[in-house]
Amino acid sequence: MTRNVQTKTGMSVGLDVGGVSVKAVRLENGKVQKTYYQRHQGNIAEVTQMALKEMEYREDIPLGLTGTGAEVVQNTLEADVIDDVKAQIFGVNQFVGSPRNILNLGGSSTALIRLDEAGRLSTIVTNSLCAAGTGAFLDHQVTRLGFDLEDTASFPEVEKPPSIATRCSVFAKTDLIHRQQEGHTIPELWSGLCRGMAETSLNTLLRGRSLEGETVLIGGVAKNPEIKRWLNARLGEQLKTFDLAPYAQAIGASMLASNGRSEQGKTTEARSEDRSPKVRAKLELVHSTFPDMEMGDFSVDSRENEIRLLDLPRDTSVDVYMGLDIGSTSTKLCALEGDRVLFDIYRKTMGDPLGATGKLFSAVEEIQAAHNLELKFRGVGTTGSGRKFIGMVVGADKIINEITAHVNGTQNFFREIETIFEIGGQDSKYMYLKGGNIHDANMNYVCAAGTGSFIEEVANRLGFKIWEVGKAVIGVQPPFTSERCTVFMEQDATDLLRQGYSRQEVMAAVIYSIAANYLNMVVGNRPKSGDQIFFQGATARNMGLVAAFEKILDREIVVSPHCHIMGAIGAALAARETVKSQTSSRFRGLGVTRRKIDTIQEECTICSNRCRITRVQIEGEQEEPSWGYACGREPGEEGKREDIYYQPFRDRERILAKYLKGKTVENPIATVGIPMALSSHIFLPFYVRMLQELGFRVRFSLVGDKQVISQGNEVCGGDFCLPVKALYGEVIQLLNNPKIDYIFIPHIIRSELRKELSNSHLCPYVQRAVIVLSEKG
Repeated sequence: MTRNVQTKTGMSVGLDVGGVSVKAVRLENGKVQKTYYQRHQGNIAEVTQMALKEMEYREDIPLGLTGTGAEVVQNTLEADVIDDVKAQIFGVNQFVGSPRNILNLGGSSTALIRLDEAGRLSTIVTNSLCAAGTGAFLDHQVTRLGFDLEDTASFPEVEKPPSIATRCSVFAKTDLIHRQQEGHTIPELWSGLCRGMAETSLNTLLRGRSLEGETVLIGGVAKNPEIKRWLNARLGEQLKTFDLAPYAQAIGASMLASNGRSEQGKTTEARSEDRSPKVRAKLELVHSTFPDMEMGDFSVDSRENEIRLLDLPRDTSVDVYMGLDIGSTSTKLCALEGDRVLFDIYRKTMGDPLGATGKLFSAVEEIQAAHNLELKFRGVGTTGSGRKFIGMVVGADKIINEITAHVNGTQNFFREIETIFEIGGQDSKYMYLKGGNIHDANMNYVCAAGTGSFIEEVANRLGFKIWEVGKAVIGVQPPFTSERCTVFMEQDATDLLRQGYSRQEVMAAVIYSIAANYLNMVVGNRPKSGDQIFFQGATARNMGLVAAFEKILDREIVVSPHCHIMGAIGAALAARETVKSQTSSRFRGLGVTRRKIDTIQEECTICSNRCRITRVQIEGEQEEPSWGYACGREPGEEGKREDIYYQPFRDRERILAKYLKGKTVENPIATVGIPMALSSHIFLPFYVRMLQELGFRVRFSLVGDKQVISQGNEVCGGDFCLPVKALYGEVIQLLNNPKIDYIFIPHIIRSELRKELSNSHLCPYVQRAVIVLSEKG
């Protein structure tokens, strides 16, 4: 089909159907008259029709269709699909002339388009399969922190934001939790996120190369002033953008709109041959019974606390033990009298563990007032990712890890338990018991696949409320999706929507994949003994996920109505045991969160660790709780606590120090630099002796310097591990030293084979380090 370029006279419409949103523009006489933007949440066809209606589109108006989701609506609209890159170049040229680079930061992808002097395409680099550095990545973190993007307009500028790892959504969530516990504010976290994303995007797309000439920023992220601020800090004045930058691709498509029409004819449904023939079993409960999660007197208060009054007396005083589970996604509270749960409260953490705890305490005060009830707190325990911070602030009697808390809580109701699955908002756990004691346990590593936050993110993208998902997928027979990274699952979900599957089918497919991922990555080949599997965590309130586990394992999945507060119950029980040896509880009272609480960051100078210590000052309290001591020492201890198990590493450092000093080589041939990275930590004595015997003077790079690692991160051409990035930085350091003539980087495949090992091959990155560096030039 011949495509005619739309001239600057008349009227045309451009439609950019992306992985996250639909953007549309209407041009009249070459000028943009109308724009439209809407997240489609999987309803691509519906939102596209809304966009066309808003653009007052008629069949006699040329229509340019572009974007990753264009094929979903192509047949319906009888429109040509215009190449994304071509549309972007044309769109940018209308506002900026002929730049040398176009940086597109979109909702689900990023790209760097390099142009030649004539404005023609030279090269294009896109992000990998990972969503880090995209708009969707930022959206996920904003949702988790509990604010809207519009709120950021009132955030103050943060000169030195905290460091947030943004290579992966999971790393970011972990860092956010740590920074929250250090007392950083939401604006500080937001600035750190944006700075990290800007760096990640540039490092991913530039791959160690520099940008020359004017660069234009487009895509939805171009509307984010904090991202632009940090991109400018890296790129300087060469970075440009314009008000309509998010619509650049739609504008280009409008200008390139074809006057022809598709020969396939209109259709309102996807073609059946596009649908995957492989489907999973229907999601349904056969062996398992799903409990009533809104048992007792259930309500949601004005603070969005979910409150269940289960066995609560009136007009009396009661001795209770309180448990708090402060998670990255949600914060839970329960009150126990003996083994009975009197009431429990659940709420979103919203990026503010202290604020969330305060709202739970306010709800407890209101419960007391409404029931003329005096709760005497005999013991308080905390668990979850925020257990130390909140535990020290409120005066917890016991601070315990999540695995211990969940086992304690579950055993309170199920004595003969053997296998426990627990999936939380950010992490997931497996626990196996023998004789009532933990025999084996495992947690997910850094990947978020198979966690509650991912379920919520996909649900939001598909337009479901999280509490609707379970019932929405029951009875659905979904297609297969990836069982690996959350990003691959999202890509599969997008592909299924393009093929015409319903939102319910796609959501059910993702639910299946999350269950399978958990079993593969967390449980693995560990035992799943017993006729019943106990499933807990807030995700266990999802009936669809329970059905997925049942279908895959073909056995009963037991879910307690207390599944989402089991950690808090376990913390309360642990506190009860602890206070038996105490005269009274350390709990500071429900009003403690209303006091002035300041967090202070300081650096411990006792040893070279230089630990970042967080100290909390609480109004009315002389004690200043603190934590962050990597050596394990307690506040008030004068010296570093020595770990006897670290002694072999200290011995190695002492031996290496002798070789780092080196010996004097008279009349050296030249000076050779050795980067202190990778195999140098093992083979340094051999390297030094060999080079010195050959007549070379030997010098070394610095070890573990933050600036060196940062330099390595900037020039790395891939998502390598930290030791490899350190190698890059240390080589740069040696290259910048005018006294060094050569750099020695060994090409080593394996070390000496020992009898107790089957092989001694080094990591492929270590094996190819010299080759990769040579290719970088």
